Formats: sequence, structure tokens, C-alpha cells
Amino acid sequence: MGGEGEGKEGIGSGRQNYRVAIVGNPNCGKTTLFNELTGARQKVGNWPGVTIEKKTGFLNINHNIRAEIIDLPGIYSLSAYSLDERIARDYLLKEKPDAIINIVDASNLERNLFLTTQLLELEIPMVIALNLMDAAEKKNLKIDVDILSSHLHLPVVPVVALKGQGVEATVEAVKEVILGRWHKKNAMVTFGADGEKKLADVQELLKESATRLKLPLRWLAVKLFEGDKEYELLLENKELRDRINEYKEKVVKIVGEDTETIIADYRYGFISGLVKEAVKVTADIRITLSEKIDAVIASRILGIPFFALVIFLMFKISIDFSQPGIDYIDSLFASLIDLINNVLVNLHAPAWISIILVNGVIGGTGTVITFVVPIALVFFFLSFLEDIGYLSRGAFVMDRLMHWMGLPGKAFIPLILGFGCNVPGILATRVMEDEKDRLITILINPFMSCGARLPVYIMIAGAVFAQNVGTVVFSLYAIGIAMAIIVGLVFRKTILKGPSTPFVMELPPYRLPTLKGILMHTWENVWSFIKRAGTLIVAIILLLVIIGYLPVGVTPNSKDSVLGKIGTAIAPVFKPQGFADWKASVALFTGIFAKEAVVGTMAALYGVEEKNSSGNPETKSINGKDTLKERIARDFTPLSAYSFLLFILLYSPCVATMGAIAKEAGLKWAIFSVLFNITVAYIISMAVFQIGTLIQKLL
Repeated sequence: MGGEGEGKEGIGSGRQNYRVAIVGNPNCGKTTLFNELTGARQKVGNWPGVTIEKKTGFLNINHNIRAEIIDLPGIYSLSAYSLDERIARDYLLKEKPDAIINIVDASNLERNLFLTTQLLELEIPMVIALNLMDAAEKKNLKIDVDILSSHLHLPVVPVVALKGQGVEATVEAVKEVILGRWHKKNAMVTFGADGEKKLADVQELLKESATRLKLPLRWLAVKLFEGDKEYELLLENKELRDRINEYKEKVVKIVGEDTETIIADYRYGFISGLVKEAVKVTADIRITLSEKIDAVIASRILGIPFFALVIFLMFKISIDFSQPGIDYIDSLFASLIDLINNVLVNLHAPAWISIILVNGVIGGTGTVITFVVPIALVFFFLSFLEDIGYLSRGAFVMDRLMHWMGLPGKAFIPLILGFGCNVPGILATRVMEDEKDRLITILINPFMSCGARLPVYIMIAGAVFAQNVGTVVFSLYAIGIAMAIIVGLVFRKTILKGPSTPFVMELPPYRLPTLKGILMHTWENVWSFIKRAGTLIVAIILLLVIIGYLPVGVTPNSKDSVLGKIGTAIAPVFKPQGFADWKASVALFTGIFAKEAVVGTMAALYGVEEKNSSGNPETKSINGKDTLKERIARDFTPLSAYSFLLFILLYSPCVATMGAIAKEAGLKWAIFSVLFNITVAYIISMAVFQIGTLIQKLL
């Protein structure tokens, strides 16, 4: 599997392994059907050269037929205006899967079938999975799938993926087409007498080019008729391009419209006629429940406050409910550390083994596992909000605010991605047409609290604000969003002047999610955190424990160690912010490389009690055993802790994000971003600490 053109050879040839691509509009239930087909047999990666997620899975059709299922990005067309469209189009044309499952939203046929008319021209065997049939019925729509099938010359299967209905029938239809048992040739949209005549002439000219480029002949002719510049450049010579342009100009003169509009009109005409025949309205169409709900929670007045309340409750519930679990894991690992320490002492093991094994490996692992509980709950609620359709509403109400402030409306999608990781958020700006809009979005993206910062917030807030962790974490996310908006507005009015571009956003209907789907999404995100952040945190702790042991003979991780001297040199810079502690300074330094490193650094540095000038442990509790939280709480006041968290939120992007900015906007803007963010973080955290200190004195 996998070679160019290999898929075609598999049809009807007895080959056991096949590739099937899932294609459809956003919010049509594509991922739900993918999960139903593949179950746990999935692999998540990235498409080559980008950080857009690539999902693949496997489906055992029967005992000797196995299909690799590729979940392509949700797209509205194959025009390649956006990165998602380019990825989908390139895969279908270059990899040539054995079959396509085209997911079509039955409740919105007209919009979804536009993509279908383009897929037909690829001449790849295809099955239509007519999903959301229950939603269509609620809209009083009765769809005759046999009529759709006869006009499209494709198997059409009614599906309700969320309930698992129609999944087996879809698998059976896929088997029929990949084995070559479906003998009808894909239907094609015709473009009128004049258009078809000129298109036939163009196809005659393109026979050699289509063979050389390994592209369907009619597809190539239509794309050139539409004026696709990318395909024009693939033609051998200018003379050929000029002759094709002559045909286009003749059609334009006859019809009076540009060829791209003409082709789109004929597609919609085909769709309109098909829908009139296949769809019957069984009763008067009434206002849907989704529309009634949106009239309240997505309204101009209540939209933003409701969105803020939902996000606040998400963090409040997630973190407060996870606190008993965190405390239990803390005590469990504290007991384990005591046990291992006692064993090593009895074995007369060297001190360095104890430090590396206990403080490094076991302590680091405990730190990671501690954060899994709250992060899993956050991801659970985010998956729930996404699956019911509310996250799109959040983007919608925030888009309205951003557009009102003169910021790019389309920027909100990359910013939402920034909550997971700033790197894909920055790369997602490639879908934005206006360069100034794109640059603004790139520069404000690092202010969005990525997932790597959440463990830092939980560690510090859990130690210092034990009763209000959720509120503190929510405030940091809210401040990050506010700073992104304010900075974006400043950039729009100063260094990157210009009008914001309009943005049309689709609001999918509300749907009742399945627990299975939510748990699968949650597990994917948690496992990604464990693999990326977890391994990095353990590695950082282990590395710092070793460095903190140097030079040999000093108290490990003390001021006299290499780390201590580095931190002591940096610490005075942060005196105005209230955290002029060498340990905090080292943590900030390592955080530039990766925000997860802050957690690892603090866990390593606070994992050893340090002796003061009198020779006694300065962080030692009455019972002689301090937890990590207790040691952190003794070095921070609530005001200095919040100042520290603000600095973490706002300061330099991590190295990976710097690289993404340099790649997308240039080295100059990457350097600007680092210096600007550090300056903003320094000023804001200093202002908060100094004003807070003044207020405390006055009170």
C-alpha cells in the first residue's frame, strides 16, 4: 500500500489491503463515522510538512479484506484556497485511494453536495454516507436515497453515525466498490451546450498533459476552465495555456460571466434539480431547537458573558473536583519516595543514585501523574463542548467582538488552536488571505494559554491558592485572551494598519454526544500530553537533578550548585515582580525552551530541602517532611505567586513557537515577538505586584 497509483491496481485484483479516504464538509459527522469504523485501531500524526492532524485507522471488512481509513480534513470544496483543501486535494490526486466515503449532511444537502460534484470528477470509486438522517427528519425532510443513488450513479447509504446506524451498510457498500462490483460510472455535472463543447476541445488538447501529470482528464480541463493558476503552471508551454484561455474567453463572451462562476452555477443547478426530486418537505419548516437556543446563548447581549461563564465553570469544576485525586497521588508518591529512600539507605547506595532515582525518575513521574487528573477533566469538558456544538458558538460570539474592535475575524480559529499548542495555531494562519491579518494573528497567538502552561498554573495555584485554584486558572486564560485582543488592536492601529477582513462562520446544530466519543477524544488528548509534556517533564527533572548535583561536594540543588549560581545571577532582575528567588529564575529560564520545563525545574529544585546560614533546612516543616506544595507555598506570597503566573502567561514563546513564527513570518518578527512578549510580561507582572503591595499597605 501507499505507492502512487497503487490503489487503482487493487480494485478487483484480489489484493487484501485497500485505502479508503473519508471526505466531507466540517461538522458533517465525519470524525464520528471514522471512530465507528475504526474503533481503537487508530493512529494520530501530522500531514507532511504541516501540523494539521492526520488520523488513520483500520477496518477489517471481512476475514481477508482490510482497509486503511484516512480521515481527511473537513473541507467545503477542492479549490485549494485553504491549507485543509490543499491537503485533501493533494492526497486524493497523488495518493489515489481505492475508494472515497463522502460524508454528506442530510439536513443540509445543497451545501454538502457541492463538494460531491467535484469528487465525482476524480473518477475514484465512491460511497455516499448520508449522515444525520435523524436531523433531517426533525427538519421535516424526507430523502429518497434511491433517487440520489440513481442520479449520482453511486451507492447512497442512510446513516446516523452518532447512534451507529448505517455503519455496517456503509462497510458493505465500500466492499462492493473496492472489489469492482459497482459497475456504474460516476455521474458528471454538465456545463451547458457551449460549455461542454469548449470543454471537449480543451480535453482534446490536454490528453498528453493529463497522462503526464497522472490526473483525470475532465478534472484537469474543468480546473483550467475555472482559472486555477496552480494547474496552469503545470502545463508544458505557453502556447497551450494561451489556446485554453481563448476557449475560456469565447465562453465568457457568450454567457457574460467568468468561467469560475459559470461552473459553480451549473454545479448548484445540478444540485438544485437533484434535491427537488429526492427531497420532500413533509410539514412546514419550523424554527429548530438549535435556532431557539442560539437566540439566547449566541445573542449579542448574552453571548460573551455566557461563553465566559461556561469556560469559568469548566476550569472551576475540573480543578476543584480533581484536588482530592491530586492530594492522594501526592501522598502516594511521598510514601513511595520514603520507601525507596529507606531501601537505598539500608543498601548503603551512593547519594547520587538516590538523587537520580528518587528525585529524578520517581519524583518526575509523580509530578506528571499528578497533572493527568485535572488535565483529563479539562479535555473531557472541552470534548463535550465541541461534540455538542458549543465551541463553534464560542468562536462565533468572540469573532463578533474581535471584528467590532477591528481585528481579523478569521483569526479566532488559529487562536482557539493556540489553547492546545501555539505552534499549530500559528501554522493555521495559512488559511488567512490578508498578510497583515495573518501577521497580527501570528504575533498575538503566544498570549493564548497553551496546554503546556496549564500544569504550571495548577502547580503554583494549587500550592498558594488551595481553595481557589479553578478561579485563578480561569483568570489567567481570560487575561491571555484579553491581552491578545488588546495587543492585536494596538498593532492594527499602529504598525500593521488596515481594515479587518470579513469572516463567515458556520454554526453546526446542537447534537447529543456519545460517552464513547467524548472518552475517545479525551484519551487522545491526555495520551498526547503524557507523551509530549510528560516525557519532557521527567527528562527535565532528571537533567536538572544531575546538573544540580554539580560541582561534586555541594548540597544538591542548592545556591552553591551550578543551577543555584545561574539562578542567583538572574534573580535580582525580578525583584520588582516579587519573585527574586533563584529557583523561580531558573524555572523561567528553562521555560523558554518549553513551558513544561517550568514544572520539571520547580519539582527538581524544590525537591531537596536546602540548609540556611545556621545549617538548618530553611524549608523544613514541623514534622520534618514537606510536600512539594508546602515548599513552594513558603517561597511565594499570594501576590508574588500571581505575579509569577502572569509572567509565565505572557513572557517569551517557547523555542518551538519561535521557530514557527520565524518560518511563517520571518526571523525579524520572531525576534520582535520574543522581545515584545518579555517586555509586556515584565511590565504587567511588575505593575500587578507593585500596585497590590501598595494596596496591602494602605489597608
